[in-house]
Amino acid sequence: MKRLTLVILLILFLSSLLYAKESGGPLLNIQQDTYDFGKVMEGKVLEHAFLVKNMGSEELRILRVRPG
Repeated sequence: MKRLTLVILLILFLSSLLYAKESGGPLLNIQQDTYDFGKVMEGKVLEHAFLVKNMGSEELRILRVRPG
C-alpha cells in the first residue's frame, strides 16, 4: 500500500512539472537589472536605458516600475 501511494504521488508530481513547462506565458529577460551612476550632484537629471525582452510565448505587460 505504501509503495502504491508513493508511485501515485510521484506520477502526480512529475505530471505537474510537465504541465508547468508547457503552460508558456510571458517570460521577462533583463541582461542588466542594476546600474550604478556613481557619485551624483543633487538636482542632476540622470538617465539609463534597460533592455527588456519577452522570451515567453504570450504578451508581457509591465504594469509598474519603481526606482530603487
